[in-house]
Formats: sequence, structure tokens, C-alpha cells
Amino acid sequence: MKRILLFITALTCYIAFGQAPQGFSYQAVAFDNNGEPVRNTSITVKISIINNTATGTTLFSETHSPTTNDQGLFNLAIGKGSSILGNFEQIDWGDKIKFIKLEIDIQGGTNFVDVGTSQLMSVPYALYAENSKNSFWEEKKVDTISLKNYNKTLSTGNIEIKQGSLHIAEQGEGVILTSPNGTKFKLTISDNGVLSVINNETGEPVGDDVVNDSSNQNEDVIELNGVYTSDLELDVTKKYVITGPTIIDNCATLTIPAGTTIKANKGDHIFIAVKQCSKIKAEGTASEPIIFTSNSNNPEAGDWGGIVLLGRAPINSVDGTSLTTLTSNIYDFQYGGDLEADDSGILSYVRIEYTGGRASNLLESNAITLYGVGNGTTIHHLQIYETKDDAFEFRGGTVNASFISTINIDDDAIDWTEGYTGNLSDIHISHNIDGDKAFECDGYNTDTGNNSNPLYYSSPTISNITIESTETTSGNFVREAIRLRAGTQALFDNMVIIGHYDEGFDIDGDTVNNPTGQGVLDNLLQATNIKFIDVVLKVKNDTSINFSTSEFLTENNNATGTDFITWGAGWTRN
Repeated sequence: MKRILLFITALTCYIAFGQAPQGFSYQAVAFDNNGEPVRNTSITVKISIINNTATGTTLFSETHSPTTNDQGLFNLAIGKGSSILGNFEQIDWGDKIKFIKLEIDIQGGTNFVDVGTSQLMSVPYALYAENSKNSFWEEKKVDTISLKNYNKTLSTGNIEIKQGSLHIAEQGEGVILTSPNGTKFKLTISDNGVLSVINNETGEPVGDDVVNDSSNQNEDVIELNGVYTSDLELDVTKKYVITGPTIIDNCATLTIPAGTTIKANKGDHIFIAVKQCSKIKAEGTASEPIIFTSNSNNPEAGDWGGIVLLGRAPINSVDGTSLTTLTSNIYDFQYGGDLEADDSGILSYVRIEYTGGRASNLLESNAITLYGVGNGTTIHHLQIYETKDDAFEFRGGTVNASFISTINIDDDAIDWTEGYTGNLSDIHISHNIDGDKAFECDGYNTDTGNNSNPLYYSSPTISNITIESTETTSGNFVREAIRLRAGTQALFDNMVIIGHYDEGFDIDGDTVNNPTGQGVLDNLLQATNIKFIDVVLKVKNDTSINFSTSEFLTENNNATGTDFITWGAGWTRN
């Protein structure tokens, strides 16, 4: 019989001497459907701290195993349970409102029932005050700074805030200002001393509310459009807008300095393509990421096309002997070859937003598509935020990527095909309700066939993965976290899948052209150290080859996934 939890307002902050807050107490009473308390029963409770909205990003999750008393009452010390995701002590209670989600299994297992989500009120402020007391007041001696159109003044020895709030973050992260209506703005400073104000929720600059006049010296917008056949280096103090297909050709290099924001007009064929031999060098930092975003006043997924890299690494869509290259489905660009270490440049601390615009009547663009890109290319700390199509699509090649994040993806978060053989590590996927798969994995492109000689399939290595679904019910359709098909091989290790999925791994194939199941028997398709939370069926075998779940899957309830809270701090969006 399903139990329903009713909450008692009893929250107390636990703070140790000279230390950050360790937790806060939480009391609740368990009742059954007849209104009777669930008495003297050992239960399992899952607590999650969620950022900004009730369906926002989960910052922290843990489980507790309390026993109810004679009245059905149980007590928890939130922050002291068995951690599933994140670090309680690293939660920034001063950044956005927080919600608490409660789930329970009255049998003491992990078949949790979602009881509800509610906003935390007083406790986060206590925690925030304790966290910030050692950082706010030290070495904050500044001359008077006034923000235009805002009634706030910061001066030496005095802070005056009227009808709003202020939060000084860590070094390089800026100052958060809350207006009277609750809107948060961020005051930031670049390494060259330029101060600016942006909307903290959208990342958009706030009109001409710029503190330092030096940031207004270059008001002219520079358009990016057409084919560039010589090196192009952008200037962090300038404003750039992509107004049409922007193509880097003839072995040229596009260099983008840290802190640069590039906007894209809304419409068809708005993208950046880096052709074979050419490079992109976009090296941001955690405090000054490079941002590609929409130029719309009301940005949304699908506004523009995204980024396309075309390399000269192997693909299995061609025979590899007389033919080594293929043409892309966007503008018929050439890709593929025999250079495993081909270098298409570097992308680090980069955020790509609001992509997935249509490149043709039948094709939507991915946020970033890597056509035959080689492992001489460097990709790390890259986030995709809101896209209509896939976030990352690897079409063959050998490129590696690490510390990658996806938020609100309407299709697949990570998609590979055409014989992709790189390494992916430290991956955080926040899987929204409208999204398709977290991983869509093909051994080859079934539209063109596996034409490699000798024959090979996609076979990447993937480690330290957290897949977090915001969906709590499956509805009337099958929802899969990971689909493996068309003969793909892969080695997954240290993965946590959180949230309601009907299937964890769905393996499709046959015994002829799509020997996905044979990869399991040959130990070429394996999943080790996997932790499931709220997954109905862990492995589904839809191949024509018989194998046991244990031949493919090794579970480990101590699997940690990736620590997104740490490596995603400062440069990502939630």
C-alpha cells in the first residue's frame, strides 16, 4: 500500500565549530492511505536538493534509512546521509532558490515513490551566512562603484543596498546583485579591467548598464559571415554576431580569446564550420568562458545551427582504400581520411546555447557535430545548453572529449556513428522530459552502410558518467537511457543513472550486419561499475544473440559517476 508523507516544519542547522555547515535536521510523519501512521517501521528515504526551480538541476542527493516511532515520526540530518550525487558542503546556498525533493520506499529498498517537491526557505539562508562569513568581509576594499539605473552603492567601509540583495562570489565569479523584483544580475570584471553587467539567468548583457566606460569603446557590431581563407582572430572587447554561414577554409585558424561572447542571428543556415585542415582555437577559462549563444531577445532552442568541425580521421562509411572521404549532410563539406591524430584545434571552457536550427527541410543541426575529427584535437569543459537536436554528435573519427555537460536537450545528448573510436570521460547529462536518449550509439551509419575495409565498428571508451532524468513517470512510451545498436562496441565504466527510466541499456542488433550482441560475447561491449536508481529494467536484449545480463553488466552501488558540481562551477548554466 502506498504511503503518503506529511511534513512537520522542524528544520535546524547543524554547524560545527570553525567549520562549514554539516547539515540540517528534517522531520516528517509517514501515513498510509487510510490516514494511519506507519509505526515502528524501517524505511528508506531519498532527499534531493534542486536548484532554481522544482524541476531544475539536482545539486545533491542522498539516502537515509530511518525507523519511524510509535506516531510514524522519523528524523533526518540532511547532509549526513549516504551520498548519491554531489557534495552537500559545496552547495552555494546564495545562488538561486533551492527546493527539496522527498522520495520514499517503505520496504527499505530503492523503489522510491516521489512524495513531492517544496521550496526551502529559512535553512539555506543560515547555511549561506555560515559559508560566506569567511569570504565576504576579507580584503574587499574598493573605491566607490555606482551602477547606472540601479540604486545600489558600494564604497570603502560602507555597503548600502536598498530593496535588493548582494552576493560576492569566489574570485573571478563576479558579484550577484538582486533587484527589487527578484531579478539577479552579475557584475563581472575581465582580466583587462572591463566591468559589465549581465542578466544572471540568461547571460544577456543589460543594455548600456556598463560600469566601466572602457567597455563601450567599441559599440560597433562585427558580423561573421562567409568564407574565411586566412587566419581570423577575434577581440574580446568587440561584439560579434553570426549573420550567415561562417566557414573557416584553406587551413586558416579562427582564434577566440577567453571571455568572448559570440551571438548568432535566428534563422536557417546560421552556423560556424571549420573545414578540413583548418582549426578553431577557443580557449576560455572557468571565470571567463567563451559563449556561443542566440542574438534573440527571447532565445530558445533551435534559434541557430551550432558548430561543425570537419577532420581527416578515419570513418567506416567509406572503404578506406580508394576512397577515404565523404561529404557531410550540411553544405556537402568533405570529411574523413586516414589521419588518426588530425588536429582541428581546441575547445575549452566553452558554452554553446540555443542551437538545433534547421539546416534543410529534413535536417536539424546539432549543437556540435564532429565529422571525422582526429585525436590531435583538444576538447574539454564544453557545455551544451538547450538544443532542438543532438548535443554532441560524433560521426566517425578518433577525437577525445572530457568534462562535458548537456542541459535541456530535445533529442540525444550524445550520439555516435560511422566508426567513432575516441575516449569520453567525465560526462554530466541532465535529461529533460522532452529529450530522447542520453546516449544513441550506432556502430555505423545505417543510411550509407559500413563500407570499411577491413570492417570495423564504433568502439569508444566512456568513463565517469552521470545521467540524471528530470522525468518521474514514463507515460505510455518506453524511455531508454542508452541505446546500443548497429553493431556498436563500447566500454562504459563508473556510471550512475538517476531518474525514472523504463530501460537502462537497450541493445539492438542481429547476427548479420548488426552484430551488437556478439560484441557482448567478445567482451567488446561491456558496462562495469554501474549504479541504477529508479530504473525499471536495467538491460534489454533486443538482439538475435543470447547472452546473460551479467555478461554485459557489472553493478556497483558505490559507483560515483562524475563530480559535475566541482568541475562545472563558474562557467556552466543550470
